[in-house]
Amino acid sequence: MTKPRRTCPQAAEFFFCDAHLDTLSKMLKFGWGTLADISSDSQVTAGRLRRSGVGVAVFALFTENYDRALPPLMRTLKMLDLAHLIVRTHSDWIELARNSREIARTRNSGKIAMVLAIENGIVVGNDLSLLRNYYRLGVRLMGLTWNHRNQLGDGVGAFRGRRGLTAFGRETVREMQRLGMIVDVSHMNERTFWQVLEATEGPVVATHSNAFSVCKSPRNLTDSQIKALSERGGFIGLNFCPGFLNDSGEATLDDVVRHAEYIAEVGGTRVLAIGSDFDGIIDVPAGLEHIGKMQKLVRAFERAGFSKADIAAVCHRNFLRVFRTVCG
Repeated sequence: MTKPRRTCPQAAEFFFCDAHLDTLSKMLKFGWGTLADISSDSQVTAGRLRRSGVGVAVFALFTENYDRALPPLMRTLKMLDLAHLIVRTHSDWIELARNSREIARTRNSGKIAMVLAIENGIVVGNDLSLLRNYYRLGVRLMGLTWNHRNQLGDGVGAFRGRRGLTAFGRETVREMQRLGMIVDVSHMNERTFWQVLEATEGPVVATHSNAFSVCKSPRNLTDSQIKALSERGGFIGLNFCPGFLNDSGEATLDDVVRHAEYIAEVGGTRVLAIGSDFDGIIDVPAGLEHIGKMQKLVRAFERAGFSKADIAAVCHRNFLRVFRTVCG
């Protein structure tokens, strides 16, 4: 039997945990059945992922609030099926991981660990048994909202009223914490954000968000939000979307570092992580055009004066700490 090729650098000081990839929804949209089918110009391809230095890849199951083609449950199940098909088809280099032990075992065998996340809790409907079944199928993170209002709470685009987190939203986050599922506050408006923190204990994360003080997008986090996530032991995954990096909408690798520096100044390096949003963004920062260029981040952090310990914290340690704390 041929020994599996080592695809993530075991001896390297830095590997990446990318907390948010939208590859599954892109595969569903274009009818791609495996990673080998993905168009060569995509931000995440099999080859680019294997060469990227990413050791843990969080694949999001994304559903819009108003998807006319597929009901939320059917869309989510189709993406879950794709995820399980990926790990079966590419078992020589990628495996599904549901806890920190499985991540460690997968990386030690030279493979990439796939972690599953739900983006938009609309897929729970009004039935927590669906949440429990998603957990059984491997989901370990969930963002309660996308940009709009759903049955759990308000996203950043929900400007009318002051509803925030709903009663069912509170039930949902309690059940998530009982199960060992990470609560993701990306895409929430501020009222929902603060009510989620009131309703939870322990680490809460923003898998793909940046600093509002650096770029005035409503998708980014205020200083008080950054401090709160840091104090709770959570993380903020740096998002590569140019519209969230600077106010011009045109960005470079240096803009990502600028957000990292600012967030570290406000909340410490312990709150920093990576959440690229690759395959969920159209435009990309110059220098980070696809996942195969992730290693450029290490050199950019070094130039900015980040220590080796801080770079390791941003690249993987903070994500792994939270995952171990919540998911076991």
